[in-house]
Amino acid sequence: MNILNDILEKEGDNRGSVYLYCLEDSWKAFGYSAFYLSLLYPGMKIVKYDNPDIICFCMCISDDCLMEIFEMSRIYVGNECIEMKVPERICGGENEYVKWCNELCLNL
Repeated sequence: MNILNDILEKEGDNRGSVYLYCLEDSWKAFGYSAFYLSLLYPGMKIVKYDNPDIICFCMCISDDCLMEIFEMSRIYVGNECIEMKVPERICGGENEYVKWCNELCLNL
């Protein structure tokens, strides 16, 4: 089973949460989670995730940023990921997410 496919499938249904996944020894956010983080933390770097099967973008979360998230947000720690609820004012609509993805495709 490909974990990235599972993550991206979950992100496709994500509305209102940031999910952080521990992959390759660091915490990463994909899809809507990365979009929401980009609104909450505009200075965070977004990278194209190197995968031959799927084009996707992610944010790598530093330990300092992770600690800030823990201090400022209500979080839920599960077996597969860490979940943070996003304030409703941050949750953009589908159009904003699509625009964000299109800009990333052009600029990365």
